[in-house]
Amino acid sequence: MLAHVSDSDTGDESLAARARYADAVHHEYPAQLAVWYNSTSILASEGMTWDDVQMVPTANVVTGAKLMMEGRVDATLFALGAAQVREADASIPGGVRFLPINDSPEGVRRMQESMPGTYPLVMKKGSSPGILADTPVEAYDVFVITGAGMNDEAVATIVKALHAAEKEIQESFRPLQSFSRAKMVKDNATIPYHPGAIKAYKELGLWNPAMDAVQARLLSEATR
Repeated sequence: MLAHVSDSDTGDESLAARARYADAVHHEYPAQLAVWYNSTSILASEGMTWDDVQMVPTANVVTGAKLMMEGRVDATLFALGAAQVREADASIPGGVRFLPINDSPEGVRRMQESMPGTYPLVMKKGSSPGILADTPVEAYDVFVITGAGMNDEAVATIVKALHAAEKEIQESFRPLQSFSRAKMVKDNATIPYHPGAIKAYKELGLWNPAMDAVQARLLSEATR
């Protein structure tokens, strides 16, 4: 889960409202390119582009957080609950606040057009430092990927091992606490499922006819 974070003096303003004050937002992320797509899609949810903010180049989210703590940018992007967010919350007078994305139907459409696979998730007040009210943020799922030529049985074995280890996965790493075997098959995937994974999911009762249509679409898009 990600969102732009700023000092708590922002109140409950959206990123679009903050932009009226010509905020400096760090961008580019040459050492962490995926984050550029996250930030771009969050801006898109508000109908904004990088032209609507004052851009400050930085290498990655860690250096971006440092710039915010030094008062050199007004907002930066970070994952909820991260150590740097806790550090910023403790070091900036009044703490920090995550800014809500635009989770209206139109805002979500724009966000997903910019970065397919994303979706809005409302974080409850107090669930993480910087979540000072119920706040919609950008979320996306993490998938295990492999080459299309990997052995079907090997892939099926991996899928079944992950399915069986739900509790161990949840306890191993805080960001994986929301892992659920019931959610291993997602219709918002952006690359095709491996045949071995489909075989395992069918045997586990997680694959349904609607996913056949999703897979057909993903295979068609992969050949364009």
